[in-house]
Amino acid sequence: MSSAGFELDPETGRPLQIAGYRIDEVAGRGGMGVVYRAQHVHLGRTVALKLLNPELAASEEFRERFIREARAAAELEHPNIVPVYDAGEVEGRLYLAMKFIEGTDLAHVLEEQGKLTPERAMPLLQQLADALDVAHAHGLIHRDVKPANALLEGDRLYLTDFGLTRRVDSTRPLTATGRAVGTAAYLAPEQIRGEPLDRRVDVYALGCVTYQCLTGQPPYLRDTDMLIMWAHVGAEPPSLSVVRPELPNAVDRVIKRALAKSREDRYDTCGELVRELNRAFNPSQPLPLPEPQYHTAGAPLRLPKVLLVTSDPGTSLTVDAALRRSRLTLTQAADADAAKARAEQEPPDVVLLDAGLEDVGALRFAQALRANEQTRGAKIVLLTNPHARIDMGAIAPIVDDYLSYPFPPLQLFSTLREHIPEAFGESRWH
Repeated sequence: MSSAGFELDPETGRPLQIAGYRIDEVAGRGGMGVVYRAQHVHLGRTVALKLLNPELAASEEFRERFIREARAAAELEHPNIVPVYDAGEVEGRLYLAMKFIEGTDLAHVLEEQGKLTPERAMPLLQQLADALDVAHAHGLIHRDVKPANALLEGDRLYLTDFGLTRRVDSTRPLTATGRAVGTAAYLAPEQIRGEPLDRRVDVYALGCVTYQCLTGQPPYLRDTDMLIMWAHVGAEPPSLSVVRPELPNAVDRVIKRALAKSREDRYDTCGELVRELNRAFNPSQPLPLPEPQYHTAGAPLRLPKVLLVTSDPGTSLTVDAALRRSRLTLTQAADADAAKARAEQEPPDVVLLDAGLEDVGALRFAQALRANEQTRGAKIVLLTNPHARIDMGAIAPIVDDYLSYPFPPLQLFSTLREHIPEAFGESRWH
């Protein structure tokens, strides 16, 4: 079967390969699908590959929204957001490929340790708030903020699972079956009532996660999801100081505001919630926390330089369309000689090299690029197709990456970001 297909083990029915990713093992399961640890067949890169349940792809609207909003999530460059590499549909199944985080999640930590000390909880909550505020600044709300979606790699927290992410201006907060989406223990009242949502739905969920970090349990413990949702809508926020009387009363006031039934009464941003919580612990000397990672700081952002080497109009149109709205400087050369001259004049960060150049143009140019001290540091991404006549054995040691036609814009953008993250200004969001 083609590397772009969906290959199953004939004996067990277990996936062996999906859309060019070789399956290693199951890494987790959730309500929307299964997450596998997988390897990109050509690149050898380990990814977390989420394969959504087949019934989700039955909706044309869901498929279109999934791809559109996966692309939006892929553009969120932040040290506390799991990078999205690829997304698409293969043989009726939607998939999402993300960076594989070697570690655990906050849910597992809370299960093992119970409540956390303020000194342990606050840096984690700060990172989670930073990630959410970045998503909100780019018009996205997460809608499923919970400890299981906060991955931990050492002291670094990553927000993941944007499967329920939706544009802030969306007016359809329910699934096609009329069920509120999200996880019952962290649902804001407006999610349950089926009202239009904004970023304060994530502020509410962060309040629930904060309560759980400090007490070891979610704010509303009930026997069923339905009773939990009723509590979110109608019950008073529980007192945190009853569970942990050693904490200041001011912490209760922060939790009460974060879990307000009306969104207008909550904090406006997640960062504001965490800052107020920090002051509540010690008004005169708050705990030292890292500065938010999404404000412009230091030197102006350097725009990455990308050189496209192709004589094919279709390739030019595809790349131009994919990068039109990105922060990239794109130039083009039609043959190896012109590309060599342009690269020497203005050394690129990345070269998109069409393997279909006439004669041995692609190989000759790649060799010249590596031989020149000015240009040898450029990353070379080879654009391949089944009809390209090129000696792969000769060029493979020279290039850094491959993209096979037809490649989606999201995959191209993610590939560029993977190779030159520093040029994309990972921590310089406005």
